[in-house]
Amino acid sequence: MATAQPKDVYEFSGEGHTYAELAAVVAELSPKTFTVEALDLATYQQQLTAQGLDEQTVAIMGMLQKLIRDNQLANTTDDLATVLGRPAPSLKTLVQTVIKEQA
Repeated sequence: MATAQPKDVYEFSGEGHTYAELAAVVAELSPKTFTVEALDLATYQQQLTAQGLDEQTVAIMGMLQKLIRDNQLANTTDDLATVLGRPAPSLKTLVQTVIKEQA
């Protein structure tokens, strides 16, 4: 660990990003085209069910989306960078990594 005084608990939340920011980065880096839709919770859950997800998974995903929309997961810290001893990767770097792995 890169810190001389470790904490009891670390929150590896990093910098926050919106779905719009994520979509913009993916659109910039990916050769694929796509559209982004903002869905209400009921429609989102209906689409998950239509894709074959079981009821429990749909409920969990819905709960997570509600937490995101209610800004309950917006806490940001520099804990990850502190533990790594360097800045956390940027959103663009992370998306580039995923796209390379999918190629």
